[in-house]
This record gives sequence, structure tokens and C-alpha cells, in this order.
Amino acid sequence: PSGYSSQRDRAIARALGQEVIKWTIDSRDGFQDSTLNTVIKRVENNAQSGDIILMHVYGKHTITALETLLPYYIGQGYELVTVSDMLLEGKTAIDTDGIQHLVQE
Repeated sequence: PSGYSSQRDRAIARALGQEVIKWTIDSRDGFQDSTLNTVIKRVENNAQSGDIILMHVYGKHTITALETLLPYYIGQGYELVTVSDMLLEGKTAIDTDGIQHLVQE
């Protein structure tokens, strides 16, 4: 909840052969006081290539915001991909914050 994960959480995931993958931008679409405009602007003003944008199935403005944001980013040349598609290939390591990096050999 709220994007929280501890070193312990990440260690448990790694022991199970998994990694914790977190979002980088919270659209805050799930907050009752968020307006459609604030959700859209929060994403438009902060998103960059490689970001994972958190949106919720229960957000009051989620669908309408996506109807605006998806065509906007596609028009800007972004490609929408799954998290699996974002993972680096080759020899990599995950740092203590859960960020994947290529390993120099």
C-alpha cells in the first residue's frame, strides 16, 4: 500500500526468485479530492520515458484521464509496453532500491 516496500520485502521476493517492481509516478486518480484536470496534469507534467504510471481501477477519473493521456503519449512517439518489456536484457543486477542496471563485465 502507498508504494511502500522495505529491504525485508525485497529480500523475501528475491529469495523466492522474484523482484519488487514499483511505479514511478502516482497519478493520484484514486484520491477523492483529485479532479480530472489534476490527474491529467500530474501525469503530463512528470512522466518521462521508462516511467511506470500508477492508476487505479476504482479512480473516479481514471478512464477519462486515460482517454486523454494515451493518445497524447502515443502522439508524442511513446510506446506503451508491459513491465516485462521494460526489463533490461543481458547481465543485470538489481540495487537495494529495486532498480535494474546493466552490469559491466
